Amino acid sequence: GKYVKLLTLHCKENAENKKLATSLVEKWSRPIFRTSTIAQASDLPTAPAPRMPNIERHDSQSLDGASASRDAASRSTHTRVPRPVGMDFSLLPASSVAPLPSNKHAKESTKGRLADRILTTKRKVQAQATSLSLEGRGMDKM
Repeated sequence: GKYVKLLTLHCKENAENKKLATSLVEKWSRPIFRTSTIAQASDLPTAPAPRMPNIERHDSQSLDGASASRDAASRSTHTRVPRPVGMDFSLLPASSVAPLPSNKHAKESTKGRLADRILTTKRKVQAQATSLSLEGRGMDKM
C-alpha cells in the first residue's frame, strides 16, 4: 500500500502507472474512509453566496457603551487588546481560604488505623550480649 501511494506521488513515474496506482489507492481507501463511488450533490460545484452589505454599528451596540463624541478613527474593526491594570503587589495577598484536612491518614481510614496500630504495638527490647565471669563480676551492670 505504501509503495503504491508513493508511485502516485513520484515525479519520474509515467502517467499510465500513476493512473493505475491512483485507482488502486482510491479502491483500497473507500472502505476505510467509508466513501462510495456514487456522485452526490455535495460533490457538485455550488454558486458563491451573495455577499451581505456591511452595516455600520450604532453607538448603542458598541462594547463599552461609548458615546457619539468619539471620532471615526477610534471606531476600527480591529480587535481590542486588553491593557493591564496597574496593580503592582509588593506582597502576596493573604489567602482567606483554610486548607481542607487530608483524609489520607485520618484515624477512620484503613491507612490511619494501620499507622496507629504500628505506633502503639509493644516492641521487644533488644538485649545486648554481655560477658559474665564465673566469679560473678559485673553482675551489678545487669
